[in-house]
Amino acid sequence: MKDSAGTSSRSVWLIRDDAELDRAARQVGDATLLGRHLVAEPYFPGPVYSAETVSWEGVTRLLGVAVHLHTPEPVRREEAVAFPVAFPQAELNSLETWIGEVLGAAGFSSGLAHTEFAHTPDGPEVVEINGRIAGAVIGEMMCRALRVNVYTAVIDAALGRWPRLLDAPLATGRGYGMTFLHPPAPGRLAGWRGPERLPLFPGSPEFFPTARAGDPIVHLADQRGCTALVMAEGATAELGLYHSLAAAGTVTHDMRPLD
Repeated sequence: MKDSAGTSSRSVWLIRDDAELDRAARQVGDATLLGRHLVAEPYFPGPVYSAETVSWEGVTRLLGVAVHLHTPEPVRREEAVAFPVAFPQAELNSLETWIGEVLGAAGFSSGLAHTEFAHTPDGPEVVEINGRIAGAVIGEMMCRALRVNVYTAVIDAALGRWPRLLDAPLATGRGYGMTFLHPPAPGRLAGWRGPERLPLFPGSPEFFPTARAGDPIVHLADQRGCTALVMAEGATAELGLYHSLAAAGTVTHDMRPLD
């Protein structure tokens, strides 16, 4: 069950039994919902991926698939992302056909889309369709991995013209991983310790702050508690992810008590 609007995994409740239903009912009353109602949908077991696509008038191209790693149930906060996942070519072709049918059924015909899906034992199941480019630095990871500026497609679609990205040659070179940094407890962010050590790690890790010193960090169960991202590269997305996780492990938060 989740808010009908919003982002960053906020206001999402996993309900598998009566105890979790009661917990969700209590927390909903204290939540600040961005939408007008709650949405109930199936919870699909399996790893979560996202299909990054560009479409124009019903023609869809799969640019690649990202994997999204989460904390254990029931919180399911996003911890890391890697792109592009090296699916076998036959499975990748099947996913491209599937995502084209999914977007067509939803009435999405033109522009970039970021569609999250769970890969269940029975095949892919849609979690949500976002009619936009992926968030955080996934767009940057796509640009570097594919060696093309994917943001030109955002501009082309806004101007009502055929996105050049539909025809552009795409590289199959480097892979990238991104790790979210969350403090261990709520507080007021004073800064970070360790970003200066990132050059010691493989994969050319980079540090992207998403919060500023002095910001109160209160919500740790979703992406609102993220203060920074660490992105790294590798010969594959898998290696880029390992490099990102290792480098992120050297960065700690300098937190102060909330006023």
